[in-house]
Amino acid sequence: MKLCSKILNHLILIFVVSRVSVVLAQSSSDCLVCHSDATLTMEKNRKQISLFVEESSLQHSTHAKLACVACHTKFNPEDLPHKAIIEPVRCINCHNNAPLEHSFHPQLLRANGTFTSSGVNCKNCHGTHEVISSQNPASRLNASHLTETCGECHADIKEKFSLSAHGSAMQKNIQGAPHCLHCHSNAIMRSGTENDTLLAEIKIRQEKMCLSCHLDNPYVKSRTSPTAKFIASYEKSVHGSALLKGKGKAANCVDCHGSHEMKKGV
Repeated sequence: MKLCSKILNHLILIFVVSRVSVVLAQSSSDCLVCHSDATLTMEKNRKQISLFVEESSLQHSTHAKLACVACHTKFNPEDLPHKAIIEPVRCINCHNNAPLEHSFHPQLLRANGTFTSSGVNCKNCHGTHEVISSQNPASRLNASHLTETCGECHADIKEKFSLSAHGSAMQKNIQGAPHCLHCHSNAIMRSGTENDTLLAEIKIRQEKMCLSCHLDNPYVKSRTSPTAKFIASYEKSVHGSALLKGKGKAANCVDCHGSHEMKKGV
């Protein structure tokens, strides 16, 4: 009886290990057996949701070497449906610095990196299975496409920017011309509720950001009129001195030249 019991326990252990191995060993090609079918759907909230995955998009993705279950976690391929409740993919599991690096979208901090289908989140900008590096010229987040991509949500700002001196320079491929993230990767946004001291701090950051191109970038500096020396003198002016003393109502570059609609002084 003891021998039989040991054999039975051993068989159970082999069965459990083999089941776990099947789940862990599941590859993307296993998933694509079904998910490469363009007609594959499921019903969610009384709507038909496509479960189709374009294999060629996945193969050319930055995530091509990852198995599907690296992002779509705790799925059991033996069960249909695979999971009773499907949680959104959480990009932050790997990209844990993303919310801080995307300060221009503070909603990401509140969403905690969840890859949801609505609202501001990773998926809306980067895509899903077709994610590619922003360094790739084909990426919609490549610098050359940012005006159009950001303009999908910010249409009114896109229109202003396209007519501005900065937008015009971008369209002409002038070296040093700024795109959206040149400015918005910095903490320069105002909420309209800042106290005088905090507003002064934000305006000083805006000024430093403008000078990072108009004073520190040789391509921009060489085309700057009036001279870079004149621009550098801002901090010693009445306005600059007031800002440095914490007076938030003092004028900075943006107050006079505008932001997205920026026009040359002349």
